[in-house]
Amino acid sequence: MDGLVTPGVEPQPQPPSPPKKMHFILGCVGITLGLFLAFFRAWLWSYGLMGAQAWGYAMGSAMLPALIAFAIAGRREVRNFNRFGIWFSGLSLCFFLVSSSVPVSLQQHVGNLMKEAAGTKAVDNNGPGNFDDLIRDMMRGILEDRKAFDRETDPYAAELGKLYSIDTFSSAKAMQGSIDAVRGITAADERYSKQLEGLPARIQGYVDRSRLSDSDKRDFMAGIQKSDGDLKTLQIRRQAMGTEKQWEDATVGLYQFTIANQTLLQVDGATLRISSERVRRSFDDQMTKAQKLRDDLAKQNAQLESAQREALQQAGITPKDIGLPEGDEPKKK
Repeated sequence: MDGLVTPGVEPQPQPPSPPKKMHFILGCVGITLGLFLAFFRAWLWSYGLMGAQAWGYAMGSAMLPALIAFAIAGRREVRNFNRFGIWFSGLSLCFFLVSSSVPVSLQQHVGNLMKEAAGTKAVDNNGPGNFDDLIRDMMRGILEDRKAFDRETDPYAAELGKLYSIDTFSSAKAMQGSIDAVRGITAADERYSKQLEGLPARIQGYVDRSRLSDSDKRDFMAGIQKSDGDLKTLQIRRQAMGTEKQWEDATVGLYQFTIANQTLLQVDGATLRISSERVRRSFDDQMTKAQKLRDDLAKQNAQLESAQREALQQAGITPKDIGLPEGDEPKKK
């Protein structure tokens, strides 16, 4: 006998129940998206340096939307896995859009930290604090070294600007002034070059005192040591320092030779007259050699300035942005 049928009501076919595992797919997708957004937010915040601090930031980024989603759809009374996943991903996306600033490259971020260290930009504490504090401390030390170097070499600028001119041969005092300026600028350059050569060891000290984790400290120093050997500016500076020492010897020798033969020299207006032909030929040869070395040094200094500008431009800054003069090398010519 057929089952009872209510008059006027047709029996409705029941849809097949979806497999139980389908109930969890939407929730899983939502949770995966939320976790990805938390990781991506931390990746942007740390400029791709996913150390312990960045992983902690990622966990913190996922925590708040997870707690809110749990309050809405995770409690026993209203538990719904799919709703939890949807709320979690939606809240994660909302927090990501609200809190994430316009991303910049790591080089640009380091450039901003250099400006902050120089005092030309307000300090922004929204980045990875341990890393940012380390870079700022390093840059403050490096910039102070450079400013101390400028203060040391500035007194020689006037004397070096008139080097080899007739006036510098007018008296023993004038010639000794040229000798002192050449020796002074070369000694200052040599000390500054040694400071730059020893920079990796000094950076190690900053890193040791930083709040980075041990693994982050090792990774940071590995990068510093690799880049130091390949640094174009250091390679050019080493070559220039060798040329400068030769220039110092030739120029000091020229003025000392002139002092020793001062009785044979006479300054007549814009002309230097030398009564001995032998002395004149030796003077001319030494002058030619010294001036050629000065020209070679000037070319190397120009290459060094170009390499320094290029390095700064990669970070999106100029010498002025970090409190330095536009002409980054002292004038030796």
